[in-house]
Amino acid sequence: MMLWILAGASIAGGFVTLWNGGTTVPASLLVLGYCVLVPLAIIRRREPVDSKDTARAPYGEAVIAALAVFVLYVFSLAPSTAMWDT
Repeated sequence: MMLWILAGASIAGGFVTLWNGGTTVPASLLVLGYCVLVPLAIIRRREPVDSKDTARAPYGEAVIAALAVFVLYVFSLAPSTAMWDT
């Protein structure tokens, strides 16, 4: 659970500093969150208690993560990238 909290804090901190105009720190925090902490949290998730309960694919968690990333993109980066064409 601690890895999920750290990942969330890193990602949130990255988007907050990106929103405030930062360039290097936000990129570092987002890479740390998305490429290091989230995969570690997924890999280290608790094993099933019952031996009959085989490991299942985390589809629900993947959908939630994908929706969260999309919502953050729409509210933070999408408005700024619209001006790149002009």
